[in-house]
Amino acid sequence: MFAVGTYKHDKSCNFFDLPFDRKKLSVILGGTASVKLSSTQDLRLILNPFYQTKAIQGVYDISPVFRMDAKLQWSSHDGKWGVRLNGSNIFNNRFDTRSVQGNQDYRMKINYNWASVTFAVIYKFGGYKEKNVKAVDTSRMGH
Repeated sequence: MFAVGTYKHDKSCNFFDLPFDRKKLSVILGGTASVKLSSTQDLRLILNPFYQTKAIQGVYDISPVFRMDAKLQWSSHDGKWGVRLNGSNIFNNRFDTRSVQGNQDYRMKINYNWASVTFAVIYKFGGYKEKNVKAVDTSRMGH
């Protein structure tokens, strides 16, 4: 789990005849949660949530942002086979920016289709085998 706090102070005296002096404290929260779903099989659910509170950028207000990534994975007992189902931004949330400063009223809703699902089957050929190496001769170094 992680938490980050930022204090932002945006100020401009000559921004297209629209001076501003704005301050905002924002928080970002996220982490990873792994749950073993079966005691007999290596079946796991892994969740990666991300949340950012309301923030500012110059004259713009940025709405809160929430994203959830998830992974369901299975591995065989010998570790050679694996199956993974990944979901990215599974709730397909959107965010928007808005500026209401002076006589400006501007809003932009951002709604990318960020949600995606991938499926993978994994097979590991062979395995890692450590090579035998000769010990380094340090006798010439005064040891």
